[in-house]
Amino acid sequence: GGSWSRFTGPFAQQQVYMNRADGNLICGGLDGRVIEFDQGTYLDDGAAIPTVYTTGWLTFEKPRSSTVRKKEIKSLKMLFEVGDPITYTVTLEGGFEGTGNDSQDMVTLAVNTTYNVKIPLRGRGEVGRLTVTSTASAGPDTLGRYTVYFNTVGRE
Repeated sequence: GGSWSRFTGPFAQQQVYMNRADGNLICGGLDGRVIEFDQGTYLDDGAAIPTVYTTGWLTFEKPRSSTVRKKEIKSLKMLFEVGDPITYTVTLEGGFEGTGNDSQDMVTLAVNTTYNVKIPLRGRGEVGRLTVTSTASAGPDTLGRYTVYFNTVGRE
């Protein structure tokens, strides 16, 4: 599968992108500069690249269900791989009269390691949205999947 990405900083200001036969990425901007994207460098012209991953609003209901009940979110389990130690901030927003929004820091300690970590994350509402952020300049880091643990409050 693919993903949508929104870039910021100098990389986002480029107008032309070309992939060479050797796999290197070449960029060109309005100022006439030609830049070769550095392999293995996780900086944008010396500045850290902030990571922000936000889910859509999640109902935690069966697909195509017209029922939306309140949930008490208890924790989150994330599967990801990191190249260097990185600190992520994981935030939960509750919508539709949601209460108890929560945020937790999750720190990875090892290099070139796959993590499957469960962290406490509390919230209550009919829907929820997760945001994972980091300002680390280490990489690569890959978020593979997440699992949300919750209790349903109310009847079907």
